[in-house]
Amino acid sequence: MQHDNMDDAIMKMITSKTISHTVKELLSYATFEKNFEKVYENYIKTANRSLYGFEYRGKMVGCIRIKSLGQQKAEITHIALVPW
Repeated sequence: MQHDNMDDAIMKMITSKTISHTVKELLSYATFEKNFEKVYENYIKTANRSLYGFEYRGKMVGCIRIKSLGQQKAEITHIALVPW
């Protein structure tokens, strides 16, 4: 089995006011909500929570929502991955 080089991977905070098609698709895997725009708005506006996208070779393949619980603690509240 050959492993891909993770040098082609990047994680970045998602802060855009509008939801991209790719993030909308990812959220569809992480929530039962049909109104993804409302879910997304809640994701990026809630204090002490951040949404990050994981890109691999230029394509968004995952996202993670993290809730800050203080200076040295955090909780993962959502993880979504594109099915391979």
